Parts: sequence; C-alpha cells; structure tokens
Amino acid sequence: MRGALIFVFGLSLFGFAQTTTTAAPGTQGKIAFISIGEDTYDIFVMNPDGTERTRLTFDRADKGSLKWSPDGTQIVFSSEVTGQLDLYLMNSDGTGLRQLTDNAADDFAPALSPDGTRLCFASTRDDESGEIYLMNLDGSGLERLTNHPAVDGWCDFSPDGSQIAFESKRSGNEDIWVMNRDGSEVRQLTEASTPDLLPAWSPDGDQIAYSGQRQGDTGGTEVFVMSSNGSGEHPLTDFELGGGGFPTWSPDGSKIAFQYDAGVDDPTFAITIMNSDGTGVVGLDSPFDDIGPQWQPVPQVTIPTTTRPPITYPPTSQPTPATQPPIATTTPASGMETWRKMALWGMGGVMALVLVGGFFSYRAARKEGRPWR
Repeated sequence: MRGALIFVFGLSLFGFAQTTTTAAPGTQGKIAFISIGEDTYDIFVMNPDGTERTRLTFDRADKGSLKWSPDGTQIVFSSEVTGQLDLYLMNSDGTGLRQLTDNAADDFAPALSPDGTRLCFASTRDDESGEIYLMNLDGSGLERLTNHPAVDGWCDFSPDGSQIAFESKRSGNEDIWVMNRDGSEVRQLTEASTPDLLPAWSPDGDQIAYSGQRQGDTGGTEVFVMSSNGSGEHPLTDFELGGGGFPTWSPDGSKIAFQYDAGVDDPTFAITIMNSDGTGVVGLDSPFDDIGPQWQPVPQVTIPTTTRPPITYPPTSQPTPATQPPIATTTPASGMETWRKMALWGMGGVMALVLVGGFFSYRAARKEGRPWR
C-alpha cells in the first residue's frame, strides 16, 4: 500500500512527458531576394528590417524566381548561367550549389513540397507556352501536371502539400487556379478582366495572397488576399502608379513582404513589408533594384512539455458497513506469547512444590522434637 501511494504521488508530482511542435522562438527568418546592380544580378538574404545584406551567388547571370525549402535551410531558384533557365539548389549560406535540371528549354518558377521531397516548376520543354511539372530532387519521377495550350506557370504548394496554386491564362486572362497535387480537380479561384499573378499560400493554409490589377492598364498592381476557396477577395494596397508583386508571408502569417515598383517615373524596385491586413507599410532602402522576395520559413521545433494529471489522494472515509469485514472476537496468541505463558505456569508449579515440600518437612521436624531448617 505504501509503495502504491508513493507511485501515485510520483505521477502527480512529475506528470507525464509529452511534446509540442511549435515555431522556433525569437526569429522571423530572413528574406531572400534578387538584387540587380551595375555588377550584380545575384541572390541576397537580409533580415526583415533590411540589415545584414549578404550576397549568396556571384555569377551575375540572369535569375528567375526563387523559393525556400520548407525547413528554411536551402534555396531553390532558376538561373541562366548555362544559357537557358535551369533549376538549382543551394544551402541558405550559398554553399552546396547543385544543378537540378539540364534542359534545352526553360525551367523556372520552382517550389518545394512541404515534405521537401518533390519539386513543382514550370517548363517549356513540351509546350512553348509553359506547363507545370513535378519531380524528385534527383530529377527522377517527372510528372506533367497540366496539359493546356494556354500559359500555365508559377506554382505554390499548400502548407499540407495536398494542393497546388498556380497562375494560368486558360480562361483568356491570367487568373489564379488550384489543383490537387496529382493535377486533378483543376478549379478557378479568380475571374477578373485584369491579370492575377504570383499566388502565395498563407502559413496556416487559410488564405492566398497574389498580385492583381483592378484599375486598368494605367492603375497600379495591388497585393490582394482571398480565402483559399476563392472567396473574400480584397486588396491590401492602393497604388496609383507602379505596384506590388511577389507577395510572401512571414512565418507566423502576421506580415507580408512584396516587391514594390515605384512606377514609370522611378523604375527602382524595393522590398516592402506590411502587416497582413495592409497596415504599417515600410519600405527597405537599397541602392539597387531588389526583386522577387521570399520569406524564410522558421524551422519547426519539438519542445518537451509536462502535463500533470490531478493529484489522487487515498480515501479518508471508512468502508461502508456492507463492505466492512467482521470484527474478530478473539485474537489467537502468537507462538512467542504461548511459550511465555508456559514458562510462567512452569515457574508457578515449581514454587508450589517447594512450598508444599517445606510445609511437610516442618511438620515432621516438630513431631520428632528437632529443629527445622
């Protein structure tokens, strides 16, 4: 019983070990982008406040779009370093560069699946207008997901990896579409007379941000947000000229970074950050044209936690009469108690014999007239 009580108390004190998966604390990741200057057309990374700009590539070849790996340790991008757009993968510090595709056609707009095993990208290898493909990182398992004479391009995985958002001109205008990961159940999300481009899923999968134009050719390109089912479309920005492109979410979904074009009078592109509701717009100063931002995912970490169950005490009330055991009326003596009593009885018997023997010896001495001793 004592051991059982110690066990119950130990469980209540220390609890059961459990784990919780959450975003690594204290960081919002870095922003990767392409910077264009007099001697550079290369990939850089920087903090979300614009500090610590670090150059990762040095080939000065034209670059297409880029994306982070889901764990934030690698960057996949397209580059014309060999003469046509091919796909490349490198570590987040610029090391470990390797070529993923080597095709006479252009491969561009890559995106890695949430499990990091599959690569979605657009290519003109089978259709000059561009189709969307899926393959393993070693180039095997190539699948063509779309097959339409219109332009299909720029894909982005949903956070659970089950769907792919992409831009397409199959409706006669560039709109945002969604399909299952295997290319099935293609459905249109936006339907406007002006282009909608560059879809980006929110980290929780509930929303999609994209670039759109609603004021005609003379108006600005705005950053829009809608629900992942296409409902609730609304602009976050309102530019009279120029506009915002390449929207990308912060790891916690609270902010959106995008490429800002100041307009025809000032062709400088700058990375700009705002809250996910469109407030708090802040431009990051740069002497160069900075384009195509992508926000680094924050690696998920497993933090051990302890869940303590309610403390259980032993019962303090007595058993009910129905369960109370019968009260014993006699208690058998133990073996030691029996021997003690036998010894006492034996000593008493000896004393009695001594007394009786002495009495009869005294009477005999009196009759014979001699002293008794």
